[in-house]
Amino acid sequence: MPNLDDILEHVGEFDLFQKRAFFLICLLSAAFAPVYIGIVFLGFIPEHRCLNPGIVELSHRCGWTLEEELNYTVPKGDAFTQQCMRYNVDWNATELSCTNPLENFTSHRNGSIPLTICQDGWLYDSSIQSIVNEFNLVCEDSWKLDVFQACVNVGFCLGSVYVGYIADRFGLTEIVGASYRRTVAILYQAAFAVGLLILDALAYAIPHWRWLQLAVTLPTFLLLLYYWCLPESPRWLLSQGQNGRAMEIVDDIAKKNRKALPAHFEVQKEIVPPTVSIPLVDKHHWIQSYGNNTDTVK
Repeated sequence: MPNLDDILEHVGEFDLFQKRAFFLICLLSAAFAPVYIGIVFLGFIPEHRCLNPGIVELSHRCGWTLEEELNYTVPKGDAFTQQCMRYNVDWNATELSCTNPLENFTSHRNGSIPLTICQDGWLYDSSIQSIVNEFNLVCEDSWKLDVFQACVNVGFCLGSVYVGYIADRFGLTEIVGASYRRTVAILYQAAFAVGLLILDALAYAIPHWRWLQLAVTLPTFLLLLYYWCLPESPRWLLSQGQNGRAMEIVDDIAKKNRKALPAHFEVQKEIVPPTVSIPLVDKHHWIQSYGNNTDTVK
């Protein structure tokens, strides 16, 4: 009896039917990329600093530019100090100078000015709206962003438990001839890279995280149509004894590829169990054991 690879050599190893199915699978790979890597844009951390209402009023009174305001009011130091700490001073004091507002507060030990955490929130770069500046996932709450991505990875980990079964059940590459499977596997991974490029373009065009999330998520509901668009794996069906169903798919592949299935490749559509005859001596022994009710013995 010929195997599936022998049949594919005659009905087409990578013709119209396989190319259509492979294109649909590549769409799946491309759609997977934004879901897995989308946190890069959805959780983008914009430039930020502590919000202090007193500084806003002083900057307005002194007519500072943004550069001057940052130079006068933001603590010097590493990124954490500049973004998560602020001077613990009263910016509403009337005697503050517009050219050196901190000179009245440098009388502390070592001439340093005490720092405190951001008590009134943060100011963010408003050109990009992400989950970070909407939910203040910075400084002491920055760990929540890592938990968000960890939850995504846990979801993929749980889903991977069933990936092997699904691959055997629907055959992502099994309807492709053996000589094309390596190329198909490489192109499938290339589709993932295309999905990343599409994500980049969408993130550039849609700077708000909610609309970006909808743009990359809503199309995935179309993948539910794959139940009717993708064939089952003929190889898996044959291994399960469903020869008839496997031959229906093979016939469909041949028709879509405009090929004819050779007559000598016909596969038996049903597996009929062999007839078992009972030896005469065993038959008599069975009758003696269970009585003379021979109606049950044919």
